[in-house]
Amino acid sequence: LVGATVVRRRVYARFLDAVNFVAGNPEADPEQELSDRWVVEQMSELTAMTASFVLATPTETDGALFPGRIMLANTCMWDYRGDECGYNGPAVADEFDKPTTDIRKDRCSKCMRGCEMRGMVANFGGFLSINKLSQ
Repeated sequence: LVGATVVRRRVYARFLDAVNFVAGNPEADPEQELSDRWVVEQMSELTAMTASFVLATPTETDGALFPGRIMLANTCMWDYRGDECGYNGPAVADEFDKPTTDIRKDRCSKCMRGCEMRGMVANFGGFLSINKLSQ
């Protein structure tokens, strides 16, 4: 079983199917589940009646590493017009995303909107889904 995936599905009682209640359940909703994924890392105990396992998160076992830089959800860390940013076109907007054609006022807002205005969404240096980790 080492390496197997374990999925834990949690559902609040109020969302269980109507068949679980004598009078039915008007709040039944099969979409209301919270699921956690784990990987069996090792067996820790084995008896005639039970087996116990050590579980790990998938990122602990796949060798994935977080980047060695600050992870911000809505802020790009790249230097505007630098190698990672990749933008080298004409002036587009100031740091408040107000349109400009003046190269001296051209700045990036460091937000996704700044990348959208320049057609560089794929190069956005923030981590858009990081907010979901804290929920």
